[in-house]
Amino acid sequence: MLIALLLVWSPLAAFTPAAPWFTPPKAGEDPSYDGTTREKLKTLKVSVQWDNVTLKSALEDLASQSKQADPAHEGIKFTSKLPLDTQKVSLTLTDTTLDDVLGYLSAQANLRVRIHKGEVVVLPSKGS
Repeated sequence: MLIALLLVWSPLAAFTPAAPWFTPPKAGEDPSYDGTTREKLKTLKVSVQWDNVTLKSALEDLASQSKQADPAHEGIKFTSKLPLDTQKVSLTLTDTTLDDVLGYLSAQANLRVRIHKGEVVVLPSKGS
């Protein structure tokens, strides 16, 4: 019984996201991953009102709003090798964590995200 409790409360559990669209780095894959960006995604709140905007515009807006919401004004950088100018999204959310916004955005645009070297990398979903 004690062993089971230790596994549930292990420090690694804090870095295991519940969001299915988030792919955590594999052990040893990204030595710079320290959870800071992931923590920002879970705490910084933004409001979005996108009506048929490109994915590129949506991510630029999230980057800008994350900088404003971040007490250190560092924000989060979003990158992708996908063609972001062609896919359009529509989403309206108020005072919502970046984590949740990315979840809705990922579901709508069939994407997943990954943190690599402090940046949020947008990737196609594994089923694409």
